[in-house]
Amino acid sequence: MTAQITTLITSRDNSEIVLDKIATILLEESAAQQAIAPNGVVSYTRAGDSDYTVTSAADPGKTLELGGYVVTAGTLVAGVGTWTAVSPVSGATEECTTVAADDDLLFPTLGLSLTTTAESEAWETGDVITVTVYDPAPWNFRVFTERTDPWAVWESAPDQTSDDARPIVCVSFMREDFDRKKSDIFQRQHADAVFSIDCYGYGKTAATETGQDPGDAKALSEAHRAARLARRILMAAHYAHLGLRGTVGDRFADSIERFPAELEKRFVQHVRAYRLTLAVSFDETSPQVATTTLDTAVGVIYREETGEVFLNHTEEL
Repeated sequence: MTAQITTLITSRDNSEIVLDKIATILLEESAAQQAIAPNGVVSYTRAGDSDYTVTSAADPGKTLELGGYVVTAGTLVAGVGTWTAVSPVSGATEECTTVAADDDLLFPTLGLSLTTTAESEAWETGDVITVTVYDPAPWNFRVFTERTDPWAVWESAPDQTSDDARPIVCVSFMREDFDRKKSDIFQRQHADAVFSIDCYGYGKTAATETGQDPGDAKALSEAHRAARLARRILMAAHYAHLGLRGTVGDRFADSIERFPAELEKRFVQHVRAYRLTLAVSFDETSPQVATTTLDTAVGVIYREETGEVFLNHTEEL
C-alpha cells in the first residue's frame, strides 16, 4: 500500500511532462541550429539520377563566409573528375579532383570539406552542390520555465553584444480544461491544456554616426524574433506530437500577442515581450489503487474558526 500511495503523490501529471518537453524542444533546436549554421546546410541540383549525399563542415581553425558556396562538377567520367567551389562573398575559387566516385570533396584554401555518402548512383557532369552558411547568433536564446521575471539580469543594462543580452523564452502552464464527453469517470480525463511561451527581447540605446539606435526598437525586434522561432519550431511537422506520440494528441499555436514587460508594476523601457499561446491535447490518468483494509483509526474531526478542518486521532469518541 505504501508504494501505491507514493505513486499517487509523486507521479507527474502529463501537463508537467508536456511543459518540460516544450522547453527541451526549444533548447535542443537552438543548440542544434547554432551547431549547424557555421558548417552550412547542403542542397543539390542534380543533372541526372545521382543519389549521393554530402555533409559540409568548416575545416578546423577556419571560418566560412556567410552565404551560399556553389560547388559544380566539371566533366566527370564514371563520377571521377574535377569540381570547382566558389565562395559567396569574396568570390574565391578552388578546384578539387577526385580519383573515385565516392571521394570526399576537399577545398582546404576555402576551408570547406564535403564528406560524401555514395548510394547506388555516383554524381554526374553538371551536378551542383550548394552549401549555405548562416549566422548562428539569431538562434541563440535562453530558455526558462515557470519564471515571473526571467529577464531580471537585464536590470543591470548589460552590453548589447554580451551573452546576457540574448533573447529569453519562458514556458509556463496556464490552464487545463477537461472534456467530460471524451473521458471516463474512473481513470482517464481528456485534457485541453494551454501553455504560454513568453518571449522577451532586450535593447540598449546606442550612439551612431547619424544619431542613435533606439533600444526599444532593438528589444522589439529581438522579442519578435524569439517568438517567430518558437512558433516555427513547435509547429514543425516533426513536433506534431511534441515528441510524445501516444501521450499528446495534437498541438496548435493559437495566438501571438504583445504584452508589457513590467517589474513591480512599472513598465520597463528596454524590454519588450511577445506571448505565444500553445494549445495541447492529451489524457490525464488517475493511478488506480487496490483497496486494502487498514487498521481501524478512531478520532474526532474539528473545524477551526478559520475554516480549516483537521483530525485529532488521539482523542477517542
